[in-house]
Amino acid sequence: MGSILSTAVPTSERVLTHPAEPLRILTVMNCSRFGRSGMPTANGNISRALAALGCTVDHLYVEDYPRPVRVRWLNYFLFGSLTARLVRKLEEQSEGYDVVQVSGGDGYLAPLLRHDRRGRRRLVVAMCHGLEHRYWEAFRSEVRAGFAPATLRHRLYFGGLRLKQVEMSIRGADLFNCHTEADARYAIEKGWKRRHEVAILPSGIQPEWFAPDIEQAPATKRLLFCGSWTWMKGARVLVSVFERLAAVDPGVRLTVLGAGTDEQTVLSAFSPDLRRRITVRPGIPHGEVLREFRRHDLLLFTSLFEGYGTVVIEAMAAGLPVVASAVGSAPECIEHGRSGYLVEPGDVDAFVSACLSLLSSTPAARRALRAAALKSVSSLTWPRTAEATVAAYAEALDNLSR
Repeated sequence: MGSILSTAVPTSERVLTHPAEPLRILTVMNCSRFGRSGMPTANGNISRALAALGCTVDHLYVEDYPRPVRVRWLNYFLFGSLTARLVRKLEEQSEGYDVVQVSGGDGYLAPLLRHDRRGRRRLVVAMCHGLEHRYWEAFRSEVRAGFAPATLRHRLYFGGLRLKQVEMSIRGADLFNCHTEADARYAIEKGWKRRHEVAILPSGIQPEWFAPDIEQAPATKRLLFCGSWTWMKGARVLVSVFERLAAVDPGVRLTVLGAGTDEQTVLSAFSPDLRRRITVRPGIPHGEVLREFRRHDLLLFTSLFEGYGTVVIEAMAAGLPVVASAVGSAPECIEHGRSGYLVEPGDVDAFVSACLSLLSSTPAARRALRAAALKSVSSLTWPRTAEATVAAYAEALDNLSR
């Protein structure tokens, strides 16, 4: 985990709560509170862990905003501009907040959030679930290679407006909270934040995902892909890798979980003679993913960009070997050849080689790899992340009062 904020603030500015007291935190997220995965799920997990430490955690989701905010093309214009007003309104029925944490680029009016309605200073945090600028760089590479389309509206709307909002949010916040060293390094190198103004706080893993032991059934040559069927998740890379593997070994099988699209769309990307060897489950409850982990021999993580990639650390905890693109959490958790396999994004040859190496390894080698993977992610629990978050925010608040 990264170092914590230390910044100079005039001593005349009063801080709302002494760091020794439980923190009152407001999280602001431009998504639905009813999501069953991704940001809403992660926010729910960390909020419960913070509450277990005595913190009060309140939330503003898109449902709490006026209805026009839910119109997609209006969202980026309205969400951030209405946030300060809604925070003030929420505080009319509360004691005020020590921390206001705003996700993505919606904290671009951060200076308006620095004081509560009584004029007391609080900590403003820019929360990052995956830096949009790095996403945009990966997307443009796909566009230039002819693998993805980009409309003028998308270029102006996301590639222009949104990126600027994200930069302003990070610059204006007191602390930048991100999941990976890669995002921290990007913000620091761009001059948006100094190293001591960044906290690297990775996502956690639910206790039930940790394998009680590392013994598994004999290899069945069943490969698993878990993610949406999009350019970002490397769908085209997955197709090429599986077709190459299938040509070498007629016994290999593939399961696609959580594609977010219909079965026919996924199967149509593969050669007709391979489709009978592919199982597609477009939507699946998060809890059932663990059961699938224990029925397969390896996870193929082919993402070309990833904000974090929770599926990687969950698979490692569950004892499922991972062959992963070196993006998101993967390069920070996997030691190549020891606790998993790392591949340059889009490198089909390297993916095929790593998969064949893993599938042909001895039971003893697989046990050793699973044990190393489990050890690598053993500290990534929500209680540990919550403790680190409180420590980061408390130190930042203490520095604001000096």
